[in-house]
Amino acid sequence: MKKILLLAALFFIPGAVVAQTLNPGDIVVIGYAADTGTATVAYNEFSWVPLVNLPAGTKIYFTDAGYNTVDSDFMGSGLSDEILLRYIVPAGGISAGTVMTVTEEMLPSGYTAISSSKFGNDFNGMITLPNAGDQITVFQSTDDETTPATFGNTDFSAIFMLTGSSLSFTALAVGKSGISPVSNVDNLTNLAPGLENGVNAVAVGSGPLEADESDNARYQGIASGTREEILASVCNLANWGRYDSAFGNDLAFGTTPNGWTSNGVVAFDVQSLGRYEADQQSFALYPNPVTNDFRIRTGSNAHVDGVFIYDVKGLQVAEFKNPEDIIDVSGLPPGTYFVKLTSGTDTITRKILKE
Repeated sequence: MKKILLLAALFFIPGAVVAQTLNPGDIVVIGYAADTGTATVAYNEFSWVPLVNLPAGTKIYFTDAGYNTVDSDFMGSGLSDEILLRYIVPAGGISAGTVMTVTEEMLPSGYTAISSSKFGNDFNGMITLPNAGDQITVFQSTDDETTPATFGNTDFSAIFMLTGSSLSFTALAVGKSGISPVSNVDNLTNLAPGLENGVNAVAVGSGPLEADESDNARYQGIASGTREEILASVCNLANWGRYDSAFGNDLAFGTTPNGWTSNGVVAFDVQSLGRYEADQQSFALYPNPVTNDFRIRTGSNAHVDGVFIYDVKGLQVAEFKNPEDIIDVSGLPPGTYFVKLTSGTDTITRKILKE
């Protein structure tokens, strides 16, 4: 059976109108459906929600091409059932908690299919989610939108990921080749770098193996709370309804029993948003780019008790417990790194460029 990666990708494009750089967990995917539609017209859909306000002009990319940490790249090259969709936030922006649903029946306004060798070229020009599970990631990139084939190579920051292909993001065998398509490579995915399962990613398959998919799944937890509370709830498997033959509740293909849709929660009330944004802005790393070391700027009452540095493949390359204000990275080779800061139970991720 076919397992698809649905990758919700957020890219920061030079010149775009943005109020802030998005952080891991600022957008979540709350459902996908491969067996929905009508008795005569079958179509797929997925739903996503921003947990922070999105200003007009923000560009968000969605793809169902898998990601392979071995190659640090997407695996849609040469595949006819993968695609990259670009969504541009309209005038007036989108408020935190707004549920956005995309269906295969008709590409909604604001979405555009982008041709790219790394993301495939879907046969119908829209997202196609065959009934065998999905994965979802959110990421930003400073790549220019006129060269979409370079998106996601090394210059991107992951925001969120969901997989319905398995209960594990490591089910994709490390020997699988990326980029050059191999058998069923479009069905598999690894966890994108900078994300952590259960924190800003969730696996909702039916078992631990790469074939243990859920055809359909949707979030059914709390709909009101702070950004952190809703994110934690979405990343908890216990708050998901999964629909597959493995659970004895598979949906008949091309039907909508009881009005089943991917947006089990139709609206969210994200509380104390201003406080969260203030907390996020209080943490900064400088200088950036970094030559030998960088400093951590925090709010007046904030204390960083851990600094963890990861490379673009998601491998931890450095760790500092109860660090001083200056972090020495002179021993790291040049490149892009993700810096995870912990402060009590809170986690904030920033990106640095080591020169």
